[in-house]
Amino acid sequence: MSQMNPVSSAGTSSSEREFGKLFIETALMDLGVTLQQKNSDYKIDGEFSNFEYAAEIAGTDTLGAIMTQIGIKLGRLKGLPEEVYNESKLDTFKDLAGYAIILYAYALKMEDESAQ
Repeated sequence: MSQMNPVSSAGTSSSEREFGKLFIETALMDLGVTLQQKNSDYKIDGEFSNFEYAAEIAGTDTLGAIMTQIGIKLGRLKGLPEEVYNESKLDTFKDLAGYAIILYAYALKMEDESAQ
């Protein structure tokens, strides 16, 4: 994973941020692009299909599979030394935020399906 500045990877310059772009907006835009790209790369045949498949293999439900990914990322954060060479803490924070959004999106899907 790259160690790019989230502002630059989201396509905004510091001058744009000064004129109205907030760090949260920048993070959300960057994360949205990343999630779309990764879903395109990893999905089997649907938006959550890779997590559904992982859940099937692990003998758990899809929510459990997604929460396991969050737990793995939290464990990586705890284990990262101050000086890292492969994956920065910023990369891990971004992954963690992404999995939290996936968990929320999947919960929305389940709620929608139960309302029908």
